[in-house]
Amino acid sequence: MNIHPTVVVEGDVTFGKDVQIGPNVCLYGPLDIGANCEIYPGAVIGSNPQHRSRRKLMGVKIGKGSVIREYVTVHAGIARQTVVGDFAYLMAGSHVAHDCFLEENVTLANSALLAGHCHVMRNANLGLNVSVHQYSVIGSYTMLGMGTVVHSRSRIEPGVVYIGNPSKPLRMNHLSMNRSHVELQELEDERKRFETLRKQMR
Repeated sequence: MNIHPTVVVEGDVTFGKDVQIGPNVCLYGPLDIGANCEIYPGAVIGSNPQHRSRRKLMGVKIGKGSVIREYVTVHAGIARQTVVGDFAYLMAGSHVAHDCFLEENVTLANSALLAGHCHVMRNANLGLNVSVHQYSVIGSYTMLGMGTVVHSRSRIEPGVVYIGNPSKPLRMNHLSMNRSHVELQELEDERKRFETLRKQMR
């Protein structure tokens, strides 16, 4: 474990094995950081949610092998733990709001923004400056192109590339699915899971 001496740690923060944390990072508990995570300078994890009224802090969990680049912000949950799943890659300046849930292998490019209570399914890739409305579900193996805006009524289904404001489907995301060896039955299962998650958001 390698934690820079300028890191600020407040509250109950636990560290997995071989965590690397750079200068001027701020960590606020309750916070659980998984093994082999890399957190770069200026990141702030577990701070108070940007919410006017509810202030009960449910904390943050960062999965193993995740990379959190410079000046990323991840806010504590208020209804449930904010979760960043295993092997996430959060690029510089991206934001994960309170009560979001990111499954494994999610990528947020620079300045991608998730509002509260969003659920991002596995292997989703959100491009530069993407903005996602609260209570949205982002399907697995999707790609959101640079500057895409996900509105409250948008459907971001698994295995599709979306672009524009508001988001519109462009084509199937064959590249991601081929890399992950996704079969048709698995994609169909992910679509069913997507529908279930959307119903739970209502």
